[in-house]
Amino acid sequence: MRLTIPNFSTFSVMVLVCLLLLGNSASAQHRKPRQNGPMSYDQLISSADKLVKQGQYVGALALANKAVKINPNHFKGHYYVAFVLFKTNMLEQAEPSAVKSRELAPPEEIENVERLIAAIKGAEQARENIATAEKALNDNDFETAAAQFEKAYQAMPAREDLGFKAAEIYLQLKRPEKSMEISRQLLLKTGAAVTTSRANDLIAKAEAMQNQIAEENRLQAEREERARQQQQAREAQARREQQAREENARRQREQEAREARRAEIEEKIEDLRRELETTIHAAETSEDALADMQNNYQGCLSRGEFGCPILKIGVDKFERDARTHRRKAQQLEREISRLEAQRP
Repeated sequence: MRLTIPNFSTFSVMVLVCLLLLGNSASAQHRKPRQNGPMSYDQLISSADKLVKQGQYVGALALANKAVKINPNHFKGHYYVAFVLFKTNMLEQAEPSAVKSRELAPPEEIENVERLIAAIKGAEQARENIATAEKALNDNDFETAAAQFEKAYQAMPAREDLGFKAAEIYLQLKRPEKSMEISRQLLLKTGAAVTTSRANDLIAKAEAMQNQIAEENRLQAEREERARQQQQAREAQARREQQAREENARRQREQEAREARRAEIEEKIEDLRRELETTIHAAETSEDALADMQNNYQGCLSRGEFGCPILKIGVDKFERDARTHRRKAQQLEREISRLEAQRP
């Protein structure tokens, strides 16, 4: 949807020319019988006020200017000049007269003049906002266009068309809350049936869109929740698998350590058994030698020979050797038993 606003400079000239033609015709139709002498200041102001109420701004402007010439130090003439120029969108010309009216106004009238000045400034701001909005529309920047039309409407609440443009663009942008907000403002300010119907229609569309968006958000939230749960399940499964791999690796390491320890112990036991076998053999050899030596020693004693002491030394030596080997064999047997008990 393309929304356009006419250029205010061209528009102002067109309005002024048309009003001039219509004003001359209306003045001819409603011209009162000629009075003797010129109109007074109060008569000019009163006549200007009547023409303003009739929408005859050209005639009203002429009378207000005459009033200013008669009495430039009274605020009303300046006020009506500013008001008519404001109504015909000649904002740059309107503001100086409005400011002059405020300078001359009595305290009880300053508030009214201030409202006119605020309206003129609002219209100037609105004109800038409208120009920005139109450019944004040409650039397909609908977000900026909607915001600028909304600002223009806030500056000139009487321009309901600006509010409707903002509300409609916000609806196109799927921002029903903004469209509804502006439409409700329009509904509160308008009394025309057509405008009320249009505002209600926009509100109904915005509410329907809002419900649709809420449903879409709910479904999206459900999809995201399912995706989150699935992701959590995958992550939990991955953690379990990782833990299982780590546990298997730990068990494998422990098994390898046990096997290595067992092999080490088996090797030590085998070495000790070989040493035990050697020790037992040495002990038996010493015991056999001891028995022979004891027999020789006993025979020597019985024969009364001189070499018996030497044999006695041999007996003692073989006896010590046999005991030493037997003690070592016992130690080796205990060590073998201990290692066998430690075997994994």
